Amino acid sequence: MNDLASSPRFVAEDPMDLIRALDRTILINGTRRAVAKGLDVVMPATGATLGQAAGCAGPETAEAVAAARAAFEGWKASPARARGKAIAEAGRALSAQAEAIAQVLACETGKAIRTECRGELAVAADLLEFYGGLGSELKGESIPYDPRMLTV
Repeated sequence: MNDLASSPRFVAEDPMDLIRALDRTILINGTRRAVAKGLDVVMPATGATLGQAAGCAGPETAEAVAAARAAFEGWKASPARARGKAIAEAGRALSAQAEAIAQVLACETGKAIRTECRGELAVAADLLEFYGGLGSELKGESIPYDPRMLTV
């Protein structure tokens, strides 16, 4: 397996580095590993195969579901502030990778990088950081819902 894939803080300079690092890999229980089967990811503009997404078989899927169920028990027992910090950190991690991910997204979907891909990633990262910040605001009361408050 590529060493880049095992580095949680890897920031790709070239989007193809990110594609190669994640080629046919899955993450279960915090461990990244290769799978035998891959599903081609094709660039619509050229028809070229960029890489392969992991094509998980039954046992891998069952293992992932079991690991997620087990992890959820610890997650729901964690204080809201700790969960919020983890969600906000996911937003920061997404921001750190945003340009490479935007380029990969543009390649695999054919979307415009400047007007769609970068914006989608910025909004996703902002939302994670915003909702992560709400973790410290949970005090046993409901936050009033206003459809204009949490929309972009």
